[in-house]
Amino acid sequence: MRLGYIHYDQKSNGVVYASLYESFRDKGKVRTRRVENLGRVIDKENNIFCQKGAIYQYVLGEGRRDVPPSALPSEPVVPEAERMILDFGDAWFLQEYLSGQPFYDSIRNTLPNESDTLLALIFYRLLTNKGTACHARIWYERNYSYLTFPRADLTGQNISRVLKELGREEIQLRFFEGYIPCCIPL
Repeated sequence: MRLGYIHYDQKSNGVVYASLYESFRDKGKVRTRRVENLGRVIDKENNIFCQKGAIYQYVLGEGRRDVPPSALPSEPVVPEAERMILDFGDAWFLQEYLSGQPFYDSIRNTLPNESDTLLALIFYRLLTNKGTACHARIWYERNYSYLTFPRADLTGQNISRVLKELGREEIQLRFFEGYIPCCIPL
């Protein structure tokens, strides 16, 4: 029978990381092995971790699950002092260019309540070579886009919700209703 447990490792800079280990018998001896890295510890008591910008809860025997909103940390994962050093040039240039294009308002009006999130995701996709959106929050918190799109919510759950919304036909029609008159001569 294999038993799982969480092992905590504090680095020299004070940050604590966690890994999932399991114990097993091999030729009569008890051995352990690391099964999975869980990431940076956000809340040790509630088993809340941050890995590649995604915050989740790990429950032994069940695995990963979404964190209840009441258990999310009230302060950002990235300390405030680190937010003052931002990657500036590429996002600033892209913002200056796109904001002057006729289709920019069409993008903003597609999902008006999530326009900052949508534009931050577009910038992330255009300016990085990262294939998945799970790294978007880390990039965003260290990029000029953090100042340009202050209402962006790049948590994993919200990214999934926004992408699902973009897949709806009426949302796509809303974009093209704004895009076609301004960009295609009739």
